[in-house]
Amino acid sequence: MREVEDYPPVTWRRRLKVLPLALVVSLGIAFLILFPQGGVKHQVLRPQPPPADKARCANGQQDGCVGGRAMVIAVPAPPPAASR
Repeated sequence: MREVEDYPPVTWRRRLKVLPLALVVSLGIAFLILFPQGGVKHQVLRPQPPPADKARCANGQQDGCVGGRAMVIAVPAPPPAASR
């Protein structure tokens, strides 16, 4: 087991060297939180309504509408197995 003497107390000079480093790191983290990189939009929670001059997609309409449509290929279910 280690004795208390193996771990000398931290000197004031070393504490004063660590203080600016801790301050710079905390300011850097705060800056990255307040101004995120990559152009993150701040209104993600409130989507904008579609513009009034464009109508939404009508039945069968593929292009020129707000929101667009996706083609989905659905495979029919196989016939049930014959019971013996």
